[in-house]
Amino acid sequence: MRTGYLVYSGRGKPCLIRPHVSFSDMMSRSPERLQGDMGIVHGELPAGLIVRKLDRRRDDRGWFMEIFQNYWKGPIDPVQWSLVRSNARVLRGLHIHLSHDEYIMPVFGQFLVGLRDLRPDSPTRNRSCLLRLNCENPIALLFPRGLLHGWYFMEDSLHLQAVSE
Repeated sequence: MRTGYLVYSGRGKPCLIRPHVSFSDMMSRSPERLQGDMGIVHGELPAGLIVRKLDRRRDDRGWFMEIFQNYWKGPIDPVQWSLVRSNARVLRGLHIHLSHDEYIMPVFGQFLVGLRDLRPDSPTRNRSCLLRLNCENPIALLFPRGLLHGWYFMEDSLHLQAVSE
């Protein structure tokens, strides 16, 4: 028997999504076991996904960090910014947007972001990845429309989100 999540792709065709890693396995992975500074816990990055390490500039007053620049190469031209507060052990998603691109970054806390490429003409169709984002190692994710995505908040968290439409 095939198990997984049945999701409709927007073209009316169902797509079975099978988890490739157990929840207990992904929760037990320490930051030292992540792939570099990008927070990748599992899988391959879909085409068009930008994982941007954010640079904090510290001095005796505190720190400064740019969170977005128009000249950054990426799929999004934001028209709306939102701040989203989530409690611990909350799952937001799964959802797919066919008309806008998205940007997310942690402000405080930590969470997992799962992505699966459902774009019919994508070279990475059906590939998925799981990333861990946290405020201690800030990363911004910029991703194009057509990626199924969801967030799991391991602790009380706040993230910044932008959309292109």
